Amino acid sequence: MKKILLSCCLGYLFLPALSQISTPERLQNLLQGKQNFYDIRNTVENYYAGEFISKPASDTIFHKKLKREEKHWNRWFHYMEGRLDSENKIVNVSEKTFEAVSSITQSFENTIESASGDWFELGPTSINFGSANQRGLGRVDRIAFHPTDANIIFAGTPAGGIWKTTNGGSSWSPISAFLPSLGVSGLVVSHANANTLYALTGDGDSFVAGSFVGGFGYLRPSLGVFKSTDGGASWQPTGSFGINETWVAYKLIQHPSNANILFAATSKGIYRTLNGGASWIQVLQMNFCHDIEFHSGNSNILYATGNNNDIKYSLDGGTTWLNPTFDYYPNDAGRIEIAVSPANANYVYLLAGNSEFGFKSFYRSANSGLNFTLISGLGDVPNILGWEEDGSDNGGQILYDLTIAVSYTDINTFYTGGINIWKSTTGGTSFTNSSYWKNTSPNKYVHADIHHLAINPLNNYLYAATDGGVFRSSDNGVNWIMLTTQLRTTQYYHLAGYLANPAVMLGGAQDNGIHRFESSGNVFTEEGGDGFEVIINPGNSNEHYEVINASIYKTTNNGNSVLNITPPFPGAEAFFPTILTRPGTHNTLIAGYRDGTFKTTDAGANWVSLSATVAGWCQAASTANPSRIYGATGDDLFSGFGNLRRSDDNGDNWISISANLGPRSKITDIYVSENYSGRVWVTSGGYLNGNKVYYSNDAGNTWANISGSLPNVPINCVVADAGDNVYIGTDIGVFYRGVSHTDWTPFYTGMPNVPVTELVFVSPFTLNAATFGRGIWQSSVYTSCASNLTLNSNITGRRFYQASNTIQSAAALIGGAGTEIIFKAANTVQLNPGFESLGGNQLKVVIAPCDNGVPALRNSNNSKSKKSRKKI
Repeated sequence: MKKILLSCCLGYLFLPALSQISTPERLQNLLQGKQNFYDIRNTVENYYAGEFISKPASDTIFHKKLKREEKHWNRWFHYMEGRLDSENKIVNVSEKTFEAVSSITQSFENTIESASGDWFELGPTSINFGSANQRGLGRVDRIAFHPTDANIIFAGTPAGGIWKTTNGGSSWSPISAFLPSLGVSGLVVSHANANTLYALTGDGDSFVAGSFVGGFGYLRPSLGVFKSTDGGASWQPTGSFGINETWVAYKLIQHPSNANILFAATSKGIYRTLNGGASWIQVLQMNFCHDIEFHSGNSNILYATGNNNDIKYSLDGGTTWLNPTFDYYPNDAGRIEIAVSPANANYVYLLAGNSEFGFKSFYRSANSGLNFTLISGLGDVPNILGWEEDGSDNGGQILYDLTIAVSYTDINTFYTGGINIWKSTTGGTSFTNSSYWKNTSPNKYVHADIHHLAINPLNNYLYAATDGGVFRSSDNGVNWIMLTTQLRTTQYYHLAGYLANPAVMLGGAQDNGIHRFESSGNVFTEEGGDGFEVIINPGNSNEHYEVINASIYKTTNNGNSVLNITPPFPGAEAFFPTILTRPGTHNTLIAGYRDGTFKTTDAGANWVSLSATVAGWCQAASTANPSRIYGATGDDLFSGFGNLRRSDDNGDNWISISANLGPRSKITDIYVSENYSGRVWVTSGGYLNGNKVYYSNDAGNTWANISGSLPNVPINCVVADAGDNVYIGTDIGVFYRGVSHTDWTPFYTGMPNVPVTELVFVSPFTLNAATFGRGIWQSSVYTSCASNLTLNSNITGRRFYQASNTIQSAAALIGGAGTEIIFKAANTVQLNPGFESLGGNQLKVVIAPCDNGVPALRNSNNSKSKKSRKKI
């Protein structure tokens, strides 16, 4: 089935910007102690239903604030519903992903033929302004500089790993592709040896729910600090923090003179290592430590800020901590950031956000943090953390993006980042706008949501890490340029192809709207916001349907203009509806929301409400029988099973076909064969081991569980070729199962360790994959297993080699953490002289036939497989 005929609300939204809100205290108290996802969702929805009727609609500021909060909760609901355990409770997704990658090998590089895939990256590698006057590639959270070379810069992302440029940002390359896509919250390039890098994991910026509620707010929890001693070529985990619960992190700093001393700011306080990461101890218990800084002239003095106006300083290198004094204390501050500068080592600045998540106040200490004086507050200066260019609005999103950077040469000049960038040259008594997220002038445009501002001390260039990538100003914030070439970190939810021209695609991207790929190779931002579902008319590539946030749009002129065609009915308000066109009839569209299903036969001019809520999760149809539609949606308040239904009359009437489906989590995708509409595959999210993929050959009357030996990770998407050979996309890559196969085979050689969110055939022999964090990839289809393989070159990353007879290898396995290799041959695996496996790599040797399942990388006792040099 052509993927443009299939749509589904995938169950993951891995890094939605959920912490763009913080939970009101009353709601936090209502949520206290709740663990069941559906209980949490019901509580939140009831709370906002009451809030909306508490004030008249004429109070537009109040209602706009509620809608902003509610829409980010809706993103979180969508993400978490596909990531639950068997009791519908929230889990540590980072830990689950890392365990899965460590326990099996999913990658495979068959250099002879593509039995295991031959993936390469399509991009996008750059982006152009479209009709929306916005552009962005993908989110970047942190920036770090080389200590002696201004052209070498590192970027940390929430889902796409760590990136490096050696030409000042003109182009980028990944240096951690095979680590699981952990959120990077801190980066350090050692001043003693620039080949030594540290990466603090745990995406604190994407935390929602505030400090009153436990782990259910986390999206990408921390796994500690990873370290590289070879410039990022390989990575190893450092010592444990000893935290026995879910946590996130915000910042990592290195001692100015002793390179073995580092401090990590985390949701559990401050942790310090004295031995380059071999061990860590907690030196300050603090609830959500957002920031930490050294005094710029005395390394014994440190400053730290946390939740609930918690502000500390240390005079003894972080062993003990004290409270400063204020002339006006920053009560009810939501988040506080710190800034220091060698321009005046005694000065310390504090930027505080308020309870509405906009600007609250700005403080300065002139005596190294002992006492702070209020310099300006909201009303004295504009709301420098809000959405408007003149700062006239209220609110902001300080828990998601708040940052400040001070000039190295002028203590009165600094820059603040929230949604936009502002500049002060008066020490904080006045501010001017430096960038605007809707500015149509390219040299003034910086993508919304500034996570990190940093000034390179080697050339005084100012860099901004944003939801759209990296931006730079070389003239103190007057003009900006975008530095995202080859920074391929786009988080795609969905992808649509166009069989008549494989270069033409549409992608729905988190934070970056709709990306339109044209036959020329250029990519344009068609619309801003959170792009989701996309459909291209198979008969006319100028006609699209696309979902932005909660709305449905259409264009008939290739995105030059769009028309909002959202159904005008109650129930058509929730984020990320699914959309499906009737095969062969582009004007007939079904929109599935959680609280309603709607149909139009005239391209959105008129809608009718269908009798059942049937497609809030996903829906699918086939050209084999265009009148037959399958749809899945959640039904029960405390059950993730939901309901799978079928309509045989274009969606007018539906019957349940869930009875024999078996245990499952949220249904994430449906695929219907192009050969026979009764042949259908259904995938499941969540962490129910052995309940991942179901198959029916009789239109859902009966089902077979074909999960086989698949790892226990969410399955996000499914597609079949013309011969009904099946491919699935998971949180850790692609797997394949042929019609004649009895189990699944890993199929992602060359692909990084990243979730696959959509699979689309762009020709009978070519498959594209959308990923959440590394853009779009392409591979030729599966071919038969090679007879013999000889492998002598160095091997790194995730590789699965299989042969129907013999594998011989004299290769060195390099790369450290994230390098997992399986050699699987039917008769012989021979490790010849020259073969070795360096520290941190994992190797499994298996004697078994081709295509008979996914080998476990770890043995049943959880011990790592050992390297061997003998003939097996």
